[in-house]
Amino acid sequence: MIREIDRLSELLGQLLQLAAGPRLELRQVNVHKVLTEVLLLEREAAPSGVKIFTQFDPSLPVVSGDEAQLAQVFRNLIKNGLQALVGCRGGMLTISTRMATDFHLVRLKEQAGRKAARRGRFLSIDFADNGPGIAPERLPQLFTPFFTSKSRGTGLGLAVSQRIVAQHGGTIRVESTPGQGALFHVYLPVAVV
Repeated sequence: MIREIDRLSELLGQLLQLAAGPRLELRQVNVHKVLTEVLLLEREAAPSGVKIFTQFDPSLPVVSGDEAQLAQVFRNLIKNGLQALVGCRGGMLTISTRMATDFHLVRLKEQAGRKAARRGRFLSIDFADNGPGIAPERLPQLFTPFFTSKSRGTGLGLAVSQRIVAQHGGTIRVESTPGQGALFHVYLPVAVV
């Protein structure tokens, strides 16, 4: 009964967050610190036989973000990856960070009365699992509220995560091939200092 109350409480919190959107308290954030703290808890919940690997680039700059909200995004993606690995022999979840040299978001900036394009620099935080992957017909629905393929899922984790990342000026992308796992990329803009 207590587990069900906790689950309903979490569901209500996610619904409220999705409806109103979180208020961000922006600070300079080291994503490695946030990931390490989230992983301390999530490693304990990892299914038996599943290994979690990290490949962090220590030279990455900070992002301007809300540490608690980013922790929620990372927690959602780690939980999803671990859940995909339940029952997988040799299951691995790899979390890596890098500068996103292949991704640029063009922002328009007013200069002397006319708009000029300015490229932003982005970090990529990647969550890769070697689970069963995601069926191609489900990919377009992944970030839709209440869409889930899990028997006990709420369908809110990815929708909330996408909204939080968008509020930070970033985006989430997913790649998957059935039978070969899934890869989620979280792109966050580098803080302008």
